[in-house]
Amino acid sequence: MNPTNRCFFKIANDNSGFAIVAVIMSLALITILGTMSIRTSMNEQRVSANDELYKMSFYAAEAARAHVVYNIDLYGSQNIKNGSPVSFS
Repeated sequence: MNPTNRCFFKIANDNSGFAIVAVIMSLALITILGTMSIRTSMNEQRVSANDELYKMSFYAAEAARAHVVYNIDLYGSQNIKNGSPVSFS
């Protein structure tokens, strides 16, 4: 075996840098997983907030519709004028 081959095998058998590479790769994987989980939870929070606003709007519209059904006099000729907004007070 010539001296260059001995040097190559000595370097190839030396595992002193493997630990740092393994730790860096593990930290990178954990960081990516953490970032993705944070993004997913933020997206889920936005979806649930939008759903809550939709439900509140829907129930408010249903309540207003029910109010008008039982209070027909709200739309009398004395209550509504051209150009004035309709208000339920």
